[in-house]
Amino acid sequence: MRFGKNITRLNDGRYAFGIVWKPTKALSVSPYYWYVRARNATGDFRTENRLAVAATYKFPIKKFGLSHRSTYEYRMRAVNSWRYRAMITVEKELPEKFMKNTKWFVADEIFYDSLFNRFVRNRFGFGISRTINKHLTWDLYYTRQNDGISRPGDLHIIWNAWKFRL
Repeated sequence: MRFGKNITRLNDGRYAFGIVWKPTKALSVSPYYWYVRARNATGDFRTENRLAVAATYKFPIKKFGLSHRSTYEYRMRAVNSWRYRAMITVEKELPEKFMKNTKWFVADEIFYDSLFNRFVRNRFGFGISRTINKHLTWDLYYTRQNDGISRPGDLHIIWNAWKFRL
């Protein structure tokens, strides 16, 4: 869920589910479905369904993790479209004495939208990811979004994500 107006109003609710297939140690492919019910610029809710597939390649570097993810989304809404998202991420484990089972990360993601035939959004962020156990990971991070199309387009976002693995 995402809140606005100083956390006094629900702006959108989302859920997604998918699978991850790892044909090699460095490559993962994940098809998924994403349901989005979000408030538009006039304050009304709109519904969007997304079918997507993401491929992530992790480059083997000694002390740092470097990965690239490419995502293709088909967006079913009032006007259907597709979107390409490319993200690069750098991550590193924190020292055990400082914070056990935790790593920091920095990421940058660009968005190409078929409706506008150009790159329309950039998200830069950083944060931490903590492994609670083999089934649960918690992420806390900040993102700065620059967007020349959406309103409001330029955002400061604090994210909180819980990842469950079966």
